Amino acid sequence: MARLALAFPCFTGFALAARQVRTLEGAAAAAEDGAAARADGAVAALAELHGAAAQGGIRHDGRYFVFLEVYELKGSRSWESSRMVSGAVSGQNVAGLAQITEGTNVTEMSGAFYHSEVVFCDRSGFQAADVTYLEDLLKGSWWSSYQDIPVEWWEQRHASCHTLSYGGGYSSESCSGIYKYSQYLSSRRAGIGNADTGAAYKYIYGTTDFDASSARDVVCGGHCGLEWSSDAYHPVTRNCNYFSSTMMSCVLGLSQSTPNLGVSDMRHIWKCSSCKLLKRGQTVRVKSDMNSAGKNGSMIPAGVEGTVVTLNGAGDASVYFGTLGQQWVYSKNFHKFANVWNAQDLVVVKVGFKSAGTSHIELRPGKKGEILKIDEDGDALARFDGIEGNQWVDQSDFDKLVKAG
Repeated sequence: MARLALAFPCFTGFALAARQVRTLEGAAAAAEDGAAARADGAVAALAELHGAAAQGGIRHDGRYFVFLEVYELKGSRSWESSRMVSGAVSGQNVAGLAQITEGTNVTEMSGAFYHSEVVFCDRSGFQAADVTYLEDLLKGSWWSSYQDIPVEWWEQRHASCHTLSYGGGYSSESCSGIYKYSQYLSSRRAGIGNADTGAAYKYIYGTTDFDASSARDVVCGGHCGLEWSSDAYHPVTRNCNYFSSTMMSCVLGLSQSTPNLGVSDMRHIWKCSSCKLLKRGQTVRVKSDMNSAGKNGSMIPAGVEGTVVTLNGAGDASVYFGTLGQQWVYSKNFHKFANVWNAQDLVVVKVGFKSAGTSHIELRPGKKGEILKIDEDGDALARFDGIEGNQWVDQSDFDKLVKAG
């Protein structure tokens, strides 16, 4: 996907980067001998990585193929795009920023803005030959974190998919900026109105057992949902491309790298947020004494169990604690709850772990299951989709599961 660049003088990041490069070049010249030795070690490490990855590449056996869908924005290949940047900075709903580099000889039609979305396609919707084609791309991906899918290929594949898109707006409600919609892989459809559907690019990143709804639930869990309200959108620090990278890296365990989106995707994810997801009907146990929400919140002692009744737009939960009545709990305090699972609860693996007992089966993120019973020690016997036989889940791993549906 070849793209030219648009220079825009109000951004100073590239000038600073150039200065850093010159400083690093000087330091490298002064330490040339040591660098040679380190280079030998790097080559050895790379060879080891190549050997290991070449055997399997990117994970390719999950239920859902995961694609990154990229669109140029309408009218962004002109100097009028500068007005779009101004609109984004002032808080208007612009989904991406310009791709920018240093340079002086810039003409009209020499750059673009980009919007990206994450697409989940069930492998059952593809023909066997198409599954093999996609798997082979992933198996061979030892150097690149994703693979470009030719337009002439995906335009002819009508597999049913679900897409997650993030955009700006005026709502402060938890996760109000994330939109989920259905489409075919062959579709040219975006979650925003100003995408140029004639300039679409699709890349395969890997596979997962998460469906789009469960993945959205996880990224929106607890107080993390406030990070994805539509009014939390920012053209640089929290835009659509940052959402795509967060979803890929923090939820799906895939690469956060994007296909040359330039300043549209300047923010790197150094650490994933850890927020607890609660859903209506879920049972929880208080791990340590806590107070309910409000200035005069009631004390809720450790060991008390409750059932989540509802969640509000801020992500806070109303929990029924039996004799203590119904109490509101701030989402920032959800970490003080431990999950309690009961027979017939439907669950999804949020963080991968191995089952207890003698089998030690790997339970990967996104895998769905049902709790069959709880034994006298508090451990759970569960059945998981696609795994032969029932599996024991140790009580210490209960918080690695989330409620499904």
